[in-house]
Amino acid sequence: MKQLRFVNEFMYGKRKLFSLAMVLTVVSTMLYFIYPFLTRVLVDDILVGKANAEGEIVHNFSLLVPILIAIIVSQVIKNAVKYGVIVASEDVSQTVLQRMRTAIYAHLSELDVSFYNEYRTGDLMTRLTADMDRIRHTIAWIAYNVLESVCLFLFTVIYYFTLEPKLALIMLLITPIIFLPAFFYAKTAHKLFGKVREKLSKMNTIAQENISGNKTIKAFAQEVYECEKFAKASGEFRDANIDASLYWLKFWPIIDVFSQSLSTIAILVGGIFIIGDKMSFGALTAISLLTWGISSPIANMGMYINDMQHFFVSVDKIMEVYYAPVKITNVKKPYKPTSRPKGDIVFENVSYKYNCDKKSKYSVENINLSIKSGETVAIMGATGSGKTTVLNMIPRLLDAQEGRILVDGVDVKKWDMQELRKCIGYATQDVILYSNSVDANIAYGNPDLDEETVKTCATLAAGQFIEKLSDGYETIIGERGTGLSGGQKQRIALARAIAVKPAILILDDTTSAVDNETEEYIQNSLNNLPFECTKVIVAQRISSVQNADKIVIMENGKILEMGKHKELIENKAYYYEICKLQGYV
Repeated sequence: MKQLRFVNEFMYGKRKLFSLAMVLTVVSTMLYFIYPFLTRVLVDDILVGKANAEGEIVHNFSLLVPILIAIIVSQVIKNAVKYGVIVASEDVSQTVLQRMRTAIYAHLSELDVSFYNEYRTGDLMTRLTADMDRIRHTIAWIAYNVLESVCLFLFTVIYYFTLEPKLALIMLLITPIIFLPAFFYAKTAHKLFGKVREKLSKMNTIAQENISGNKTIKAFAQEVYECEKFAKASGEFRDANIDASLYWLKFWPIIDVFSQSLSTIAILVGGIFIIGDKMSFGALTAISLLTWGISSPIANMGMYINDMQHFFVSVDKIMEVYYAPVKITNVKKPYKPTSRPKGDIVFENVSYKYNCDKKSKYSVENINLSIKSGETVAIMGATGSGKTTVLNMIPRLLDAQEGRILVDGVDVKKWDMQELRKCIGYATQDVILYSNSVDANIAYGNPDLDEETVKTCATLAAGQFIEKLSDGYETIIGERGTGLSGGQKQRIALARAIAVKPAILILDDTTSAVDNETEEYIQNSLNNLPFECTKVIVAQRISSVQNADKIVIMENGKILEMGKHKELIENKAYYYEICKLQGYV
């Protein structure tokens, strides 16, 4: 099956150990039969005794101590072998889990923005945790237990045939009746467990959103509403679990009754054979001790089928992510610059839309724009005009669907993506900081930066506030920058973008949360960077864009007007109206 083949891909280097675990499982199962065999000898030769040539009953007590020792030794060996099975299975399962989790995470890091627009964070986290653990559980526990049950059943049947073939046939005639309910259950349970998995994902997504957005919830006094929403999702998850469990309970009594009836049948039929002098008391004792060898595997098989349905659903979810296509990739022989890139950028008839159906409108359409090395280009426009989309296509976070974008005269699709992105410093609109020290966040793009360089970059981004923090540059900031103001987070993000000394610096409304004085300081710093740099800036303040070499006004995904500050004022169009609103005219 595809799920098993997928898991097997990650078992390289551990397949021999896993095979050894399975072999040891067979060995440990065979050791189960030493006890009933010795018990048969104990009953027939010692307790009941055998008639000698003169017809006297002889009890061979000399065998008692050796048999007892053999029973104890066999049990010790069996448990030691079983211990080896568990250790080996756990080692394999943890290795597979680690490899799979690493591979999935690596693949997630390669997937483009469109993938994350489709999948929820809570759902992805469920795949990396609960679904992964289900696979570990199957390898570490279900695999050897299923093999043990199958071997136990087969070996028991074979042993029954050596004792009394007729009794073995009677027992075998009953087993298909027990298998039927388990078969029908397995056939229909997959959908139920798929529903359980979906409800878990929904609940985790709500929890993740509410935890990360707790400030918004408190600001709008929506604690009660969000608690009710989570309670509803939790209730749906509970109901889905109950439905799956109750569905199994419809089959369990039938399986359990028939499996337990095997013991009664074995004793009754065996008693008849003893009365007819066709079986010894020792043989009946051995059969009675081994009825669980048939009943237990059959009864447990339902539980294993239950777990396997969980396993198949979880693997399907993981495979869905693992095989999600990476739409933005390198060409076979990507371009790698031999020297520092200049930073020339050209848009040639570029168009892009997020939904590729015919009815959807373009987010940006027929964009033509030329930016020379060292220039500062500002992009303005109303919300949804396509500004961020234009920025995202330069480092190939999105790929142009029509037209092309050139950096230093080379189509960005032909660039090596790592090389392209290394020469770009990007401060995004949504500032993401990591739970680490301030200096580690600034040096994120280049961990080898020395302390002085980090401080220099922070100073350029008006980061003097950092030294006033409790531990200065060693201050650990919370998740997503908790504990810092919006302006402080933007300044750290700007310092991070500057720290890589990029040939192209992209700033997406990076100074929206800072005061006018700080903004002016940042603008002066950007105009006097200690390295040559092309700057593409999205901003809404005239103060941020008026000194740009070129100002681009966008509307509905198209370039409405373009030029310098004075030229656009003379046009008396969109830019002129914005200048009037902000008091520049």
